[in-house]
Amino acid sequence: MNTEPEISQVEEDENNGDIPLINEKFIQCIWNKLQSSNWIINKTSDIPKDLKKKHIIYIVYCFVWKKNEFLKIGISKSGHSRLSTHINQTSGVLEYHISGDEDFTSFIEKDGKKEFIKKYCLIQFYRFNDKEVEIFTKTQKNEELKKWQNYWGIYKKAGNGGPVEYVEMPIEKILIENGLMKYYSQYKRDL
Repeated sequence: MNTEPEISQVEEDENNGDIPLINEKFIQCIWNKLQSSNWIINKTSDIPKDLKKKHIIYIVYCFVWKKNEFLKIGISKSGHSRLSTHINQTSGVLEYHISGDEDFTSFIEKDGKKEFIKKYCLIQFYRFNDKEVEIFTKTQKNEELKKWQNYWGIYKKAGNGGPVEYVEMPIEKILIENGLMKYYSQYKRDL
């Protein structure tokens, strides 16, 4: 099965009035690629060196968390440093949540905060291709951004993560609505 968004599909959607380039079909395609990616890591030595300036989307699974399927979804325009930060638990949203989460206190006390991800979690990621980067970069333009906002009901612009956030936000919204996320960026820790 070919999961590449076809240029003809994108051009067709571009000409389809109110439907943005990053629509449900595009998001489903990216989600399928993420879920079927062979890039599953839990130590920094497993991170490909060529990810330094590559856009990625990733999802964090945790073996000791049984209530929700995923701890966190995220994106980065510099994949290597983002994944290293999470694995080493040096900073970031994931570190903040895990270090204050009563569900993980006994594991952190036993193994230490820096070992938690390495011992109990896996990070699966997908590296965006050039066509996909081009599509979400086009979403920054005013007319396309308005289509995206109206389509997804998310009325904000991309932040520090850049235009790749236009892919992350709809996926995160869908996961939250289906009760499949423990930590998410739009809301404070709810412990």
